[in-house]
Amino acid sequence: MSDSKPAHFGDIEDKIPFAIRFNSLRNCIYMDSSCLQLSNPAEDPGLKTLLLQSLKQQSDQRQASKSYRYRIREIMETEAPNYPNQEQVAERLNLSKRTLARKLQSENSSFTKLLDEVRMEQAERYLAQGLTISEISNRLGYESSASFINLFKKHTGRTPTEYRKE
Repeated sequence: MSDSKPAHFGDIEDKIPFAIRFNSLRNCIYMDSSCLQLSNPAEDPGLKTLLLQSLKQQSDQRQASKSYRYRIREIMETEAPNYPNQEQVAERLNLSKRTLARKLQSENSSFTKLLDEVRMEQAERYLAQGLTISEISNRLGYESSASFINLFKKHTGRTPTEYRKE
């Protein structure tokens, strides 16, 4: 095992009947092949609890380290096509609207830029599904098809019709 194991792992290390390596190229737990010879370790309730606690702690740490840009995109994608406004997103993240704007600015982004990115990705999916330009602009909340077309062209360099043909 490497030296980069979590501090809490030392408390349970001797209870685990297989080797675990931390900080490999992937975020996963590797088990020694000798584990295949053992009965299912998940059948041991104590071991199962310890492993689940370890996984939850790692997951919580990853969640906390996500950028605001990423977290906001997650919220927008979850709420699509009823995208929340900046104030609603700030509230969900327990921030003021101004603090949210500053955090995004520090990540070289803005709320509008993120909303446009999410909408354009959704627009590409809708185009692939064969929806009309009017249907897409309505679903994405644009005031008119023209504003949708202009923004789509700005982001992709092509009109939605040209994009669909390709």
